[in-house]
Amino acid sequence: MPNTLEKSINDLQIMLNKINEKKEELKITIQKIFTKIRNELNNREDELLLEIDKKFNDKYFNEDIIKEGEKLPNKIKSSLEKGINLDREWNDEDLNNIIYDCIDIENNVSNIKKINENIKMSKLNEKIIIDFHIPNEDNINNILEKIKIFGKFGLFQSDIIKNDEDKKMISDWIKPN
Repeated sequence: MPNTLEKSINDLQIMLNKINEKKEELKITIQKIFTKIRNELNNREDELLLEIDKKFNDKYFNEDIIKEGEKLPNKIKSSLEKGINLDREWNDEDLNNIIYDCIDIENNVSNIKKINENIKMSKLNEKIIIDFHIPNEDNINNILEKIKIFGKFGLFQSDIIKNDEDKKMISDWIKPN
């Protein structure tokens, strides 16, 4: 009797190990599926947020232009002072500095033109409406309900399943029900 008891305990331990193995495999499968879904949701969110930035930057000016514009009055004042000083204190030895100052003045003029173009473009595009189609509350709730019931368990006796066709038939029956 002790041998049969010991064998039964060993058999139970083997069964428990197999059950735990199947349980862990099932958990890992579920985790992989939900990770994939989360990743796709995050990717879609990132795409939409980038698209919003792109659409608004294409149709309107962005903050960088305002920041550059705020610096321009001081740059223009500085450029004018340099221009006046250049006219007064022309010195062939400072030719490199003079050329650098002229390039700086030219860049400031170019930035002013760019800001003016952006202002004009933004005024033209003021009437353009950028909209995002937001699903109505019912559609959102339907998606959430589908997520809540996503993945169902089916229990059936393994000895009644003879082959893969039987498995598929049972699986197909379980899905809609």
